Amino acid sequence: MTARPLMPFQHAKMRIERARYRLSLIEAGEAADPGVLRGFARDLVAALDSVVVDLARVRSLDPEDVKFPFAPDRQKLADILDVDFRRIDEDLADYLYRLAPWKGGNRDLWLLHELDVGEAAAPALPALEELFRSVTDTVQALGDRFGRRA
Repeated sequence: MTARPLMPFQHAKMRIERARYRLSLIEAGEAADPGVLRGFARDLVAALDSVVVDLARVRSLDPEDVKFPFAPDRQKLADILDVDFRRIDEDLADYLYRLAPWKGGNRDLWLLHELDVGEAAAPALPALEELFRSVTDTVQALGDRFGRRA
């Protein structure tokens, strides 16, 4: 049986729902395993990655090696955007830069990156809830702003 391809942004929505489920386990105190927190972070990163890959695909571009651009500083982010995103959409590259996903930039996005790579201690529940809201808002904004222009 051949799997049907997912519609654009469907994978991002699925990963957000998985993250929502993991967050509910954490909220209920049922997630003593650190793997649940790491899975939560990985689902949110995967949602961000998926939305930028889908934006490249709907523009008929090869999304190979394209992912949401986390960087240690603004210059490295600018370099990543110049190589990987300006060919897709100049406005998208500028928008991603303004999201500031670097250390010392957007607090929520950098926390997500550190949780994903295992460099951050588990934050308090309100910080996780805020992180979830921040990422879901970002995914929604990217889809709304750039997905409609495809």
